[in-house]
Amino acid sequence: MIRKFRRLLKPSSLIPISVLFLFMAAVYKRNRQIQLEHITGMWKYRELSSDVKQEIFIRKSTNRFSVLSNIPVEQPKLNRLSNQTSLLRNNLKSNKIQDMERKSIIDLHRNSEDEYKQYFRANKKINPFKYDFMINGSAICNNTSPFLIILIPSIPGNKDVRDAIRTTWGSVAKGGVWPGKSVDLALKLAFLLGMSEPENLTLTELIFQESLKYGDLIQGNFTDSYYNLTLKILLGLKWVTRYCNKSSFVVKADEDTFVNLPKLVDVLKHQYVGPEGKIFGCFHWRRPVLRYGKWKLDESLYPFSRYPNYVSGGSYFISNNIVPRLFLASEYFPYIFIEDAFITGILKTAVNAKIVGLPGVTFWGDKPATPCDFVLN
Repeated sequence: MIRKFRRLLKPSSLIPISVLFLFMAAVYKRNRQIQLEHITGMWKYRELSSDVKQEIFIRKSTNRFSVLSNIPVEQPKLNRLSNQTSLLRNNLKSNKIQDMERKSIIDLHRNSEDEYKQYFRANKKINPFKYDFMINGSAICNNTSPFLIILIPSIPGNKDVRDAIRTTWGSVAKGGVWPGKSVDLALKLAFLLGMSEPENLTLTELIFQESLKYGDLIQGNFTDSYYNLTLKILLGLKWVTRYCNKSSFVVKADEDTFVNLPKLVDVLKHQYVGPEGKIFGCFHWRRPVLRYGKWKLDESLYPFSRYPNYVSGGSYFISNNIVPRLFLASEYFPYIFIEDAFITGILKTAVNAKIVGLPGVTFWGDKPATPCDFVLN
């Protein structure tokens, strides 16, 4: 570097002083012009609108080029910046559109809420309950006032299961004694059945004989199937309304469940029901509506994405003051075969009843009980 500098100082390579002065003057003029442009630009900047100021700020913050000078920028960078600037302009111009969209979403949400509320205010009977009793079990309650009436949906051919219930936990409802505990309130037990398909005359006769022997069967004139489980429960509600309307609670329990009746009686007799009525059980909070699989439900039957809060169908307990209302309300809604969501969710909401989660009421996904659970509890 020192050697090269010395060569420049040789007389033969010296730049004329006049040319050097002209160069320095040009540089000074250019710098002064830039300063003036900068000062002028700052005053102009103050007069710009807030949208343009925001655009300038974003441009400067990207360090791609200065808005207030004419520094050249590489074309690819300029293209990218131009795209970002266009996007910014579009965003700024679309603020009003976005506000309108937000208002539309709010309006849509309100409309959805209105539609949801309107669904449960049905005022036209679209699904009249046209089924009646083949075996009415009218003598089960026999004008008494049981604290609990226990309804168990059962498959017609499952006499061995019914017998197992009659001789174990269900025996208390038939005058039996619970080991080591006492039940001081009256209980009644009934099994809900449909008709076998294809109609089996032998099975029909066996059911008739079973009814004569035990007097605890209620049979409806519809096909017994999983899809018709809701019909079974509605048949039970109709039966309670007609033949056992002085009971305090209706217990619905699947035939593969075990109910600790002394503990259940002790829990329910301390519950305040109120005029609005309550349903007790294993609480489900706004479960999603499935549109596929075993429990799929068509949108024409229930157009919303989630069910109202409801309780699990394995077992639940209904205060008797809402049983007639639940049955009557069912005729104003499309038939939904998912029994627990329909009875304890949709119909419960329609009659403005409440649901209460009770600890100890199991769900089908819970860990199976052990023999010790039955002995110790």
